[in-house]
Amino acid sequence: MTTLSTADIITMNNGDQINGELVKLEGEHIHWASENFGILMVETANISKLETAQVLKINGHKDGCTLTGMSRGRMLYSCGDDKEYSNQVRSVKTLMPYEDFIQGDHSYRGKVRAAGDFANGNTNLLDWNIDIDMEFRQGDFRQRMAAVYDSRSRDSDPVAEIFDLQYQLDIFFHQRWFSYNKISYGIDEPKNIEEQFNIGSGMGYQLWDNDLTALSVVTGLGYTKRNFDSVDELDEMTNKGKDESINWRGGIDFRYRLPLSIGLFHRNEILWSLSESDSWQFDSETGILIPLGAGLFSDLKIEYDYDNSLRTELSNKSDTRIKVGLGYEW
Repeated sequence: MTTLSTADIITMNNGDQINGELVKLEGEHIHWASENFGILMVETANISKLETAQVLKINGHKDGCTLTGMSRGRMLYSCGDDKEYSNQVRSVKTLMPYEDFIQGDHSYRGKVRAAGDFANGNTNLLDWNIDIDMEFRQGDFRQRMAAVYDSRSRDSDPVAEIFDLQYQLDIFFHQRWFSYNKISYGIDEPKNIEEQFNIGSGMGYQLWDNDLTALSVVTGLGYTKRNFDSVDELDEMTNKGKDESINWRGGIDFRYRLPLSIGLFHRNEILWSLSESDSWQFDSETGILIPLGAGLFSDLKIEYDYDNSLRTELSNKSDTRIKVGLGYEW
């Protein structure tokens, strides 16, 4: 670590001052390397003023920024031009020494969960589900990866499987605005979808993102291609076994932390065909997550999807499932 500079000072709301050096901003806390107490995590709500001579990395600006003032939770800074910027600290997602950013400071988090359902008797069933979510953040870049596998078995019916693999790259070009590129591939046998492929790009807006809550919205365009199973010769001749479309995409991602670190979450996505106004898809999941300690958690969620674009009568257009799972997050 570099030698601490007494020019870097945090002034608390009660007037106390802490000499040291800024390490990084994470959620609603500033990590501060103090001269006497080591690394401290200081809530931004308790800071009335921050003074530092360091060149800083602030999301939405590719050049290093200089802090010119801070009071009552609002930062004033310049970033290599004549313009002075002003933002609430709670709206800033990346704040760290510019040198650390160049060297590749990053964050990584993820979770994996599993759920199952078994019955033997008048009704025989075996259902199980595995979800994996990961997020990697470095500077203005955020990568998200997700995988879902679902197996459903009822009595003597064949096993129906769902598989979906997704990747999304977000690039923050302003404090809250970001562009995204998303790609996914999978199968959905309960809907008789033998293969499906999606690719899309668009814009997103991060309304807020902190330790307590987060909300983002996205909009853009996408391309969808699907191949259906269990089609007859007439379907093949009329090309009903395939489906291709250009879609408008919109989505919401929300989370909120309740007391005892219990988490509430909701996500949804809608795809609306630009060529057929009566063809659209809607997917959502809403649930609650209860931490159990040591990274373990239990959750209850409701999944709902409605697909008005299905071309086969062998599938229901709507599907609702309630899942209880156990998982691990890091």
